[in-house]
Amino acid sequence: MSTQTRITVETSFGWIALAENAVGLTAVTLPQPTEFDALALLQSLTGDTEADAGDRLLGTAEKLRRYYAGEVVEFDETLDMSRGSEFQQQVWLATRQVPRGVMTTYGALAAAVGAGPASARAVGRCMATNPWPPIVPCHRVLGKDGSLTGFGGGIETKRRMLEMEGALLPLG
Repeated sequence: MSTQTRITVETSFGWIALAENAVGLTAVTLPQPTEFDALALLQSLTGDTEADAGDRLLGTAEKLRRYYAGEVVEFDETLDMSRGSEFQQQVWLATRQVPRGVMTTYGALAAAVGAGPASARAVGRCMATNPWPPIVPCHRVLGKDGSLTGFGGGIETKRRMLEMEGALLPLG
């Protein structure tokens, strides 16, 4: 396995840790309350990393900081998807095509990868193992009835992200 480097960045939502190897980005954590929590989560996703970020990782960290500040950013990073199955990779790529401010459903993503709506739960499992939120914007995927279901960062974080993107009107 190639060496992975890491960086942390504090955002308006909390601390994020991200890692990359020579192929591309290997993981991004959802916002955590502390830098320590973000690094612990990153280690659970990637294993050992070195604190030696290059320009590419620094640029991605800055994009994530700006994203969580509400700015429109284009995530065009190369992702190392080698740990995912062919199906996971197809679903992650399809999810990456869901634009800011737009929501889709697990069933629609299943159909987009040729799996049909009966595979909606399998798509949900792909979202649960997505190592690059919000670069692969799994927060934009809803239940078939439009409900804000299943999100590793919690439903309130999902709601905040969708509100920030203009996909949902703020509550209250």
